[in-house]
Amino acid sequence: MARQKRISSKTKASAKTGKGRIDAFRDEQISNAYITFSLRFLECRHSVFRFNAKEAQYYEKLIERLHELSNWKAQEFLSNRSAALRAHPIDFRDSRVKADTFGIPGWEECDELAYQFAVSRSLGRVHGFLIDTVFYVRWIDPDHRLYPMKNR
Repeated sequence: MARQKRISSKTKASAKTGKGRIDAFRDEQISNAYITFSLRFLECRHSVFRFNAKEAQYYEKLIERLHELSNWKAQEFLSNRSAALRAHPIDFRDSRVKADTFGIPGWEECDELAYQFAVSRSLGRVHGFLIDTVFYVRWIDPDHRLYPMKNR
């Protein structure tokens, strides 16, 4: 005779609300996980955000920055306001921003998650969006064309 699994009243309540140990565990895993990068939505041939003519040093610095950020947790990344990283949300409604949207068909809601960080002060920015712990790179902007620098 098979043993029947006992379900506690807590488990029954969790099953009704959809919340419980699994969701709490998932949230904990996400908050303790490191950022990874995806190029799934990278637009390499954008007419404004071009990076194909850069020297090798540029790509070295870009990879160094991605490597550095891969050792950060998502919450650290989102809360960091260091002058060196220059990470912040992108507001496509801001008149200073030179694009209206990421333009990803079927993924329009990602515009609300838009974020950028610096490769370095003089080497431009990386634009994309963070879902859980994955930063999806949309544009590599070595010439600061999305959010032009004030002193330029």
